[in-house]
Amino acid sequence: MFQTFSSYFAKTIPPHEENTEEMIKCFPFKCGVKEKDANLILTCTAQALINVKKFKEKGNELYNNGRYQEAANEYTKAMASFTFKKTNAATDPSTIQDTDASLDTQDAVKLYATLLSNRSVSMKKIGKFENAKKDAEQVIIMRPTWFKGYFRKAEALNELRQFEEAKNFFLEALKLEPSNETRIRRYITYINKEIENKEMGLDIYQLIPGRDICLRSIKTPIQNFIFPFSYEMQNLLYIVSDSKTKNCVLVDPCWDIDGIVQYAKSANLNIVGAYYTHYHIDHAGGIPPAPYDKYYIRVDGLLKLSKKFPDIPIYIHEDDFEGLQASNPEIQKDRLTFVKDGQVLEMPGSNGKDSNNVKFKIYHTPGHTQGSICILINDKRLLTGDTLFNGIFGRCDFPDSDKRKMFESLNRLKLLDENILILPGHNYNGEWTTIKEQKNHGPLYERDYETWAMKYTGSTE
Repeated sequence: MFQTFSSYFAKTIPPHEENTEEMIKCFPFKCGVKEKDANLILTCTAQALINVKKFKEKGNELYNNGRYQEAANEYTKAMASFTFKKTNAATDPSTIQDTDASLDTQDAVKLYATLLSNRSVSMKKIGKFENAKKDAEQVIIMRPTWFKGYFRKAEALNELRQFEEAKNFFLEALKLEPSNETRIRRYITYINKEIENKEMGLDIYQLIPGRDICLRSIKTPIQNFIFPFSYEMQNLLYIVSDSKTKNCVLVDPCWDIDGIVQYAKSANLNIVGAYYTHYHIDHAGGIPPAPYDKYYIRVDGLLKLSKKFPDIPIYIHEDDFEGLQASNPEIQKDRLTFVKDGQVLEMPGSNGKDSNNVKFKIYHTPGHTQGSICILINDKRLLTGDTLFNGIFGRCDFPDSDKRKMFESLNRLKLLDENILILPGHNYNGEWTTIKEQKNHGPLYERDYETWAMKYTGSTE
């Protein structure tokens, strides 16, 4: 049911892999830490190294399966298999003879630093950004000429919204690993967009289920059943705020309304409105369609939000009302604010005088659903819902979908400024892209319907 339900509606970078066979050796090494008159030498017996290899491989397997906390635990076990030994401060650690371990300092540093790097990215995946940063800092201490420590720290700083510092560490990583320029430059491009957001008086928070919201708890058994669907579907939700007033709107708040509200509260944000890009239950919540309705579950979404915040405007296109009401029969038209193509809206509660006010321009982009919309923020950021992802577009095989309308909608988006950052509704091939990238090698490239339809759907029907 899990896989089938998830596929009804709708990549991460793996941890660094060193050459395991080359590194798994017996060794002590100098950590650069002194305790009184002794150097601390990290050693590992031959038997312990067997465990290190086992824990590391298990951690990588868990990571690749999206079980990040368990992966971090395995990397921790691997590091715990090492032991510290004291040597005289005047002794060169590289000359120490240990009957239980060989002396391959370089391999020792590589292995332990790799475990730290892997644990750092695992911690980032579960939202423990400070822990991720600390592990990355230890990698830098141990291997100051290896780019990965700087890269991992930059990743953590980005999540901590310390963008200027994150950019500096990405640049340092680039100096050390120019062969990774394309990948690192792309991260820097995103950081520059975040810095630009700050200059506009704008903050955009991208919420990821399983990391920021939809966290399972023994107190929420029903939600524990529902939340994994959001992980499988790789939903991306957004909070858009005015950095001065801290007023914010939610975009496609779904799955875990309480968790979203708590996230906003922890960021000192005041929720004043919400937008829904389309009516599907993985974006707007509601009762699942048959045959899944037999489970008597309801996905958090628009209905719960409207009850929790009875006075805020909730924006959606009227062409999606029928579909919305089918899964949320309690919702009435007078509770919603219907948007129109080309309409420009300000942040609710805005006084209209501040030049930094956040503005939302509506693009009606039918195709995935009849009422699908994209939201252009301050002419710079485009929230695309299920209209456009990185390299692909939303499904057009639902009863109310229209493939030709999707092509026409994408053609409209093609006319936008190439530097606009696209923030999609799912992490399909990436958490962001740009108009330029999609014009160069995505669904905005093709110029005629027949070529486009055959390439992406295999049919012009």
